[in-house]
Order: sequence, then structure tokens, then C-alpha cells
Amino acid sequence: MKIFFDEIETCEPVGSFEDEYVYDIEMEDETHTFIGNDILVHNSVYCSFEEVVNGCDHDGHANKLIFDINKYRLKEFLHNAFEKYAKKWNTENIQDFELESIARSAILLAKKKYVQDMAWQLPDIEFKPQEKIKASGVEIVQSSTPPFSRRYLVDMLKILFKYKKDLNLKDFVNELKKLKQEFLASEISDISFGSSIGDYEKGIANDKEKLEILPHCPMHVRGAGNHNFLINNNPKLRKKYSLIKTGDKIKYYHALSQMGECSVFSYLPGNFPYECAPSVDYEKQFEKSFIEPLNRFIDALGFQTLSSNLIISKSLF
Repeated sequence: MKIFFDEIETCEPVGSFEDEYVYDIEMEDETHTFIGNDILVHNSVYCSFEEVVNGCDHDGHANKLIFDINKYRLKEFLHNAFEKYAKKWNTENIQDFELESIARSAILLAKKKYVQDMAWQLPDIEFKPQEKIKASGVEIVQSSTPPFSRRYLVDMLKILFKYKKDLNLKDFVNELKKLKQEFLASEISDISFGSSIGDYEKGIANDKEKLEILPHCPMHVRGAGNHNFLINNNPKLRKKYSLIKTGDKIKYYHALSQMGECSVFSYLPGNFPYECAPSVDYEKQFEKSFIEPLNRFIDALGFQTLSSNLIISKSLF
């Protein structure tokens, strides 16, 4: 077996993740296999027992049925397969698979992007339907998502998991309309996105005499330039508010703007300059922070996606 080593060329930050940790790595090849501490490691896999569970009389104990399948069939099969693989390469077998969790349902958007309605997980915890929603790589677990959206996207996902293909879209949209009213009345910090400023000078050429934004400047950095420009041009505010700089963690939102004005505004957490901050474009902010993430799950289930005004076609009913 040939072994190849590639030297790491560059390391670049991809965003601010606060208390989120990563315990595996993403492999671009088809095997998703790598060497860690001299052990051949393969990223976790999943399989579906839906046909087996639906085709067997398990008396409401689907978890026990899966445990038994794993105990009396899968574990031995996998062990023998690993032994055969080790023998082929004339080495000792140190590979193993462990049953980590069971989900009643899952919505898979892409590799590493999914949500699950958990039924059981290690060490030995069982969950009632919609009691625990586990997510990976989607907005409800991303620190950049507004707190409002992280909270209520989970509630809407619970509805999707509960009703699945029997979902009444009209009732679902009515719940969304209630949430939108709450969104409109929320504190600005609760509906703002979060991020950090990687390199301010690469995005903003001038924030004093006039606001000059360089090509390919990220949205949140444009908002930071807008913030600094407005502060720099008001001596009273310059004494009251700090300017945003490289390395700062910020919040930002889509703003209502006149022709030629910057349509995004950033600010330092706990230091919102209400005297000069432009008004929030609530329609666009709700669409980008709530409707678009939710639509990805709705589309995956085969339903018509929703518009930001929450109007759906009557033909669906």
C-alpha cells in the first residue's frame, strides 16, 4: 500500500465559532479516511432501518429491535470484515464501529448538513419524539445565526418532524406569521447576525471623507465600514462609540437605504449607536435569517418553498 503525504500550504480562518468545537476533519477524497495517532480513522456513517422497523412487529420498541440487530448481526459482520481487511494487508485489526445514536427521522441537506429527531444516543439516553433535535452544519447550531432564529427554527423543525408528509402548510404558515410579528418587536441584538472582522483594511479603503468599499468586500465588513464612516463624521459620536477594527466580534443587519448608500450596518455588541444607525430592513432580515434557512428543510421534504411575505398558492390545498 502506497502512502502519500501532502504538505499544508496555507491555513486560513473561516469565521468565528465561539464555543463550537470540531472533533473530526473533512476529507475531499471518496474514502473520507485519514490517519490519526497512527490509527486508520473513518468518519462516522449512518444507515437506515426504516424498512426493517416498518416490516417487523416490534410492539412499539423500535430501539430494542435495532439494538438486537446490531448485537446479533451487525457487530459480528463488521468484526469479520475488519479482520479480513487486516489479514489482506498483513496487519493487526484495531478498527471497530460503535452504535452511537438512533434517530426517528432525519432531514439531510448535504454532506455534514443535517438535522435529526433523536430517539436514543450514548451513553444510554432515550428521547421522546421531538424532545431532542440534533443538528450539524446548519443555521440552528451556527453562532453567526441571530439568536431569535436559532431558537425558533428548532420549533418549526419540530413541527416538520412531527407531521412530515402530513404537514398542513396553511397551519404551518400561520405559525410563521405569528413568529414574524414577534420578530418585528424583538431587540436589535436578538435578530442581528454575528461575525468577526478578519481584515478590515482589505475591504474598506476609506471610512472618513467618504465610504470607499473595495471589490469582494464581505457583507459584514461593508457594514463595519458604514458604521465607522457614520461615527467618524459625527464628533459627538466619535467620543461616545468605539470604531470597529480588525479582530473585533460584531453584529450586523440588512438596513433600509437610499440610492447609493450602504445597505448593511454592523455594530459592536452592547454598543449600538442608535443616534446614527440606519433602520432595519425587517422584511429582508427576516427572509435571510429565518425564511431562507427554513426553506432548505421544506424543499428537502418536497413542499413548495415559502416567500418572505408568507403567501402560498391556494392550489396546494
